[in-house]
Amino acid sequence: MADESYKAREDVVMADLGGGETALLDQSTMRYFTLNETGRVIWDHLKEGASIPKIVEALVEAFEVTPEEAGQSAREFLEDLLSEGLIHRS
Repeated sequence: MADESYKAREDVVMADLGGGETALLDQSTMRYFTLNETGRVIWDHLKEGASIPKIVEALVEAFEVTPEEAGQSAREFLEDLLSEGLIHRS
């Protein structure tokens, strides 16, 4: 999982709800998902395709976290997105 790249599915739509929250709509299932600020940073990188190192770098830059903390959060979030079918490995 470390060097793999991931990409958001094209039919998942994002909307900014304000207050640091973002909503995703999976148009194939009509299910909604909400993201916090960390999830939003990760999602923004997944729209164009990103590897875990690139996502970790973005999280360390955006928040006061260590690379280890950012890596753990990123891997857990990516696993959740994969299990929901919102992203795919590229």
